Amino acid sequence: MPCALAPAFLLAACYSSSEPLFEVAEGRLPLAEGTYRGTSGDTIELVKFDGDHYHATTSDGTNDLVLVPLAERGAYIAEAVGDDGATYSIVRVGPAGFRLMTLDCSKAPERDAAAGLADTIDSDECAFGNAGRLTAAITRLLQRKLPDRWESYTPVAE
Repeated sequence: MPCALAPAFLLAACYSSSEPLFEVAEGRLPLAEGTYRGTSGDTIELVKFDGDHYHATTSDGTNDLVLVPLAERGAYIAEAVGDDGATYSIVRVGPAGFRLMTLDCSKAPERDAAAGLADTIDSDECAFGNAGRLTAAITRLLQRKLPDRWESYTPVAE
């Protein structure tokens, strides 16, 4: 299963679930609609949908994107829902766009944070079946020094 929305997000090992773990009503809309360009050159177009989530379009297609707030101000779990289930990233919203970190379960910090909380952990993914345990793993990860694998996205002037 692809790990998320854009080529920068397509890692071989990710946090995932076979079906969405969050209700769209739990989502927030902290980002303006429009096109954002990442530091790697990737683009993502966000369109608000039904007042509670986004349709996120990249070169790989369109996914439903639910941003669920975390305790840390400006931080969200990004649930990207596609035909094969859902994948998860961390989004930090700032005044000039957002930063995103795809959770890569082949890396020790993410794998260690998921230990005891994920339903399964293997070389391909950390699979979750419960929103509370997923949130706990991400919160555990945020409490540690995170590796500098953030992709910054800024609005594209139209």
